[in-house]
Amino acid sequence: MIAIDVIRQDCTLALRQRGELLTLLLFFVVVVTLIPFAQNPDPALLQKIMPGMMWIAALLANLLGLHRIFHDSYTDGTLEQLMLSTESLALNCLSKMFAHWLLTGFLLTLIAIPLGAMYNLNAATQRVLFITLLMGTPCLSLLGGFASALTLGLRNSNTLIALLIFPLMIPTLIFGTNACVALSAGDSTYPYFAILASISLASLALCPIATASALRISLE
Repeated sequence: MIAIDVIRQDCTLALRQRGELLTLLLFFVVVVTLIPFAQNPDPALLQKIMPGMMWIAALLANLLGLHRIFHDSYTDGTLEQLMLSTESLALNCLSKMFAHWLLTGFLLTLIAIPLGAMYNLNAATQRVLFITLLMGTPCLSLLGGFASALTLGLRNSNTLIALLIFPLMIPTLIFGTNACVALSAGDSTYPYFAILASISLASLALCPIATASALRISLE
C-alpha cells in the first residue's frame, strides 16, 4: 500500500505546485505551435514533420521536471523514511517515477491529440503518434528517475541529468518518429511498436533497481 501512498503524495504535491507543471505543459505547446513560423507553412510539409517535432518537444519538455522526481522528498526527509521502510526501495522508486510520468508524459500524450488535429494530421497518423508517445514516454521518466537519483543533492543537477540521459533517449525518439514515417510510406508500424515496447519494458525491469542503488550511493 505504501507504493500507492507515494504516488498519491507525489501527485498531490505536484498539483499544489502548479506553476512548474503548467510551465512544462506550456513549453510543449509553445514549441509545437512555433514550428510553422520556423518552417515553410505548407500543410503537406507540416503533416510530414509534425510527428517528429512533437516527439522532440515532448522529450525536451520531459527534461524540465526530471530533477524534481526525488528532490522534494530529499529536502523534506521523506526519502530517508522510504529508505528505512520495510517496503522495497525499488518499488517506491518506481512509484515516484510513475507519478512523474502521469503528470508529464501522460499529459503530454493527451495534449498531442488536439495539437495534431490543429495541423490536420489524419486519424491514422494521430493514432500512431498517440500510441508511440504512450509507449515511449514511460521510458523517459524511468531513465530520468535514475539520473535524478544519481545527481541528487548536486548543484546544477538538471543540466547533469540532461547530459546523462539525453543519449539514452535517442533510440526512443528514433523509433517513435519512424513509426509515423513508416505509416506515411505505407509500411507496417508494428516493428516500431515492438521495439518501443521492448525498450520501455527493459527500462521498467532495470531502472527501478538501478535507481534504488543510486539513491543509496547519493545519500551515503
